[in-house]
Amino acid sequence: MQPGFKAGVLVTGLFGLGIALGLLWNGSLVQRRAREMVRMREPGGFVAHMEEVIQPRDSAQRASIHPFLVATDARNREIAESAAGLMRGAMDSLQAALAPLLDAGQRDRLAEAARRPPPPRGGEGPPRGPPPR
Repeated sequence: MQPGFKAGVLVTGLFGLGIALGLLWNGSLVQRRAREMVRMREPGGFVAHMEEVIQPRDSAQRASIHPFLVATDARNREIAESAAGLMRGAMDSLQAALAPLLDAGQRDRLAEAARRPPPPRGGEGPPRGPPPR
């Protein structure tokens, strides 16, 4: 074998190994982030996460911080529930507006899509832009 060919094979192999390792690393980061998001949505998850971030010096500081974290958690949940309700209303309005323009199959697919939760965000999948024109 010629030295140039060997070098090309070596470089290609290393490049492929780098891609494979990068994909595995990225996949593990995405999974970890998804687990963190699920944990944050559980009752007390936000409070526990913020206490991990802040790392109170002692139990007295933890006790003084805790009511603020609990109140913020409750407010965040209210905001999320309100937003979810507004989004459901917007989807209902969309379905009503489009109904005369769609056939039965299209209406059924739209209704099914409206019932499903939105796809995950934050690193999974391609970035979303404006709809195509």
